[in-house]
Amino acid sequence: MFLSSFVSFPGLGIEPFEMNRVAFSLFGMEVAWYGIIMSLGIMLGVTLVARLAVKAGFVLDDILDMVLFVIPSAVLGARLYFVIFSDMRIDNIGDIFAIHRGGLAIYGGVIGGLIAGIAVTKYKKMRIERFADMAGPGMLLGMVIGRLGNFVNSEAYGSNTDLPWRMGLGRTAENMQYVHPTFLYEMIWSGIGLALLLFLFKKKKFDGQIFLTYIAWYGFGRMFIEQLRTDSLMGGSIRVSALLGAASFVLATGYMIWRLTNGKSEDLAKQCYYPGSKRYVEGMDETDKIFENEKSELPKESADEKSDKSDVE
Repeated sequence: MFLSSFVSFPGLGIEPFEMNRVAFSLFGMEVAWYGIIMSLGIMLGVTLVARLAVKAGFVLDDILDMVLFVIPSAVLGARLYFVIFSDMRIDNIGDIFAIHRGGLAIYGGVIGGLIAGIAVTKYKKMRIERFADMAGPGMLLGMVIGRLGNFVNSEAYGSNTDLPWRMGLGRTAENMQYVHPTFLYEMIWSGIGLALLLFLFKKKKFDGQIFLTYIAWYGFGRMFIEQLRTDSLMGGSIRVSALLGAASFVLATGYMIWRLTNGKSEDLAKQCYYPGSKRYVEGMDETDKIFENEKSELPKESADEKSDKSDVE
């Protein structure tokens, strides 16, 4: 991987410009734009999840505990997925964990994060389906921002094309190839999906519907976009992420249709925690708690105001 490359979008009137992968050096160590952008995507994604979760009734401390386990597990999963299905050379065990050299796969991150999320929610007696609905939008937001890291690295692009939005890529401005900007396709697809999930959030019929929509939406787009890429992770002759995307779309969509057409659509839990959790409130659901809080914040009527009301009546 070269430290810089030239990029252009001639069909859009954008002339070649140099893209440097290194943002700055700190104590002799190069800090890459990729790491900065990925970190920003994680932070903003976590912030969105936390805002949605607290608003839904989860306790912020539990969300922060979840983050401490899910993020490292997601990064580990993303790296292992890449190592397993790529042809990278491994000279020692340290190469497996050398993520600063690049090599992370989104689906591996989803799988790793999901495993950790299930474990934490079971331990804390949180409703996994309810929390997963908060995670879906946050994950898509992280993906939208994270794909900018692929742009800076001049990676995750597709095959040659002469379409108006083609991207020029080369080591020099004079010697460029024109390819599908597949990272941009996925970025746009994920952005549309994020808007869709936020729109459907208050309209969902059962806990888990938003997360299943995320799985189906991303999987549907990925199985097509992956066909254009030249750096797909392969399992023999099969594009692994395309196959996983197709399976995700079929299974998630099929399950949602079954839930919505078999009398199991209205299945919204009253609380975010199961009985046995210290967060569980006996005999009171979230609506009751919100109503009680709102009542306590209302100004109390004075004796004169009550008297005036009785005179009117």
